[in-house]
Amino acid sequence: MNNLLPLSTTISTVTPMAKELRYLKNSELDSRIKSLAQQERELLTQVLQVIKEIDNRRLYLELSYSSLFAYLTESVGYSAASAQRRIDAARLLNEIPALSEKIEKGEIHLTQASMIQKAAREIKRTRQIIVPTEDKLDLLSSLSGKNQRETEIQVAQYFDMPIIQKSIERS
Repeated sequence: MNNLLPLSTTISTVTPMAKELRYLKNSELDSRIKSLAQQERELLTQVLQVIKEIDNRRLYLELSYSSLFAYLTESVGYSAASAQRRIDAARLLNEIPALSEKIEKGEIHLTQASMIQKAAREIKRTRQIIVPTEDKLDLLSSLSGKNQRETEIQVAQYFDMPIIQKSIERS
């Protein structure tokens, strides 16, 4: 037996916020998204601080998880990619406390911080070299305002690594 609701029932269910947003002027909607984006960046820095502390305490082990990644995906509910980006950024934050302010101001994005840590991990794995914090800070400072592709190129050039070519399908 099919227990699904008719499509018209599910589509007509609109949240109170969605109803409220319909009545905002364009300028008010623009202000709302900008305010929410700022709040989201502030919340992200708080999340990273908490992840950093959980990692430093190795709390995930006490909670019977084999890794911070397992804890964040299995217990907290992050996707694998989201968890890894946050772990990378939290670990970079551990080295570079100023990262928090850069994320809050929107100067640096989560993906950029993650790319730096990912590259440093790869260099450690392949070249057995630990990337100094000063190098990470230098690169971080140069990434402000860069988009994802520009960041990928700059990180690869900085660390003398191959640039990962991605095929982009356009519809």
